[in-house]
Amino acid sequence: METVFRLKISELNESFLETIRTLFKNEKEIEVNVSPITDFDLNITETKAEYTKRIDEAINNIENNKNVVSFSEKEFEDLTQNLLNK
Repeated sequence: METVFRLKISELNESFLETIRTLFKNEKEIEVNVSPITDFDLNITETKAEYTKRIDEAINNIENNKNVVSFSEKEFEDLTQNLLNK
């Protein structure tokens, strides 16, 4: 059996887990895949020319240090810990 649940974050509770347990009670293992509903336009169709232009712009931005966000390993660790503690 396979199913997809689309729900609000507020609906993630013990009752939801019990529903999953009930639906899959005869299974030893299940696979859980969680993703946001918005894809941030990552799946839009683009022509080869549009794709090439986007990649060229990204390379140009990196070479010119434009629209680039960078941080140290320590800053990354601090950021992830901060996000986990929210």
